[in-house]
Amino acid sequence: GAESQQIDNLLTGKPETVYSYGQYLRNYIKAIRARGATPIVASLVPRKAWSESGLDAGKVRRNGGDYAGWAQQVAREEGVGFIDLNEQVAQRYDAMGKTGVMAMFPDTTPEERIHTNRAGAELNAQVALEGLLTIERERITPWLKREDARPVVDARTVSAEAPRDAALPTLFLVGDSTVRSGGQNGAIG
Repeated sequence: GAESQQIDNLLTGKPETVYSYGQYLRNYIKAIRARGATPIVASLVPRKAWSESGLDAGKVRRNGGDYAGWAQQVAREEGVGFIDLNEQVAQRYDAMGKTGVMAMFPDTTPEERIHTNRAGAELNAQVALEGLLTIERERITPWLKREDARPVVDARTVSAEAPRDAALPTLFLVGDSTVRSGGQNGAIG
């Protein structure tokens, strides 16, 4: 929905308007379109949690009834591309089984259910890329077909935000939990 609420922010001590998850997504989509870019909504990836009963017992829990479902609903209402990371990654996790999924998360913090290790991040990125390519094939511009020979760069070495080649597309990821590191080893969330 488009609900909002006035609060007193406990961190800043100032009044603030907070919105529903769906409204924040709509605001992002509007801002992206205003800049002439193409918005694409992706659902959150599933957590490391399994259903314990019913037909889905032993499978990774899906979030279709909350954030993942809300993201899909907003994408549909706004007419933008949608990547269902929640379902697609959950299907991969189901195929791996619990032991395989455990290898996607840090072994030093077994209680971690959200933030993956590098193997999990690579799996999530692969699924996201497949989603982008699917959207591109279905209805988005052909810019994804270009080969991009730019190497992955350590964020600590980037001196400015200017693109290396303005002719290539720029991908901006917006989220509250892109990486957990807080700037460690060149990664910035």
